[in-house]
Amino acid sequence: MVRERGDWEKYRDRLLRQVKEFEKMKAAFDEKKAKFESNRKSEEWSREGLRASFVLLRISWRRSLLIGRKFVKRTISVCMQLARRLLTLRPKLPH
Repeated sequence: MVRERGDWEKYRDRLLRQVKEFEKMKAAFDEKKAKFESNRKSEEWSREGLRASFVLLRISWRRSLLIGRKFVKRTISVCMQLARRLLTLRPKLPH
């Protein structure tokens, strides 16, 4: 019985050691998992932020193109009006 008790205590000590090692490994795994999740979420947020900024950039670029086109059309129409006025006034000017 003494021998069996000694074997049982060795077995118990070995199990306790294995449980402690398992708990350490589980804590390390949980820490790495949390770090991975935070990195993944930050990547998703940065990706979403880049998408949003790209969309805003496209919108502002299109808006500036429209404004630019309107400005160019307005400038051309003003130049054409001035050219027409010049053509109508030219015969009236003495040479």
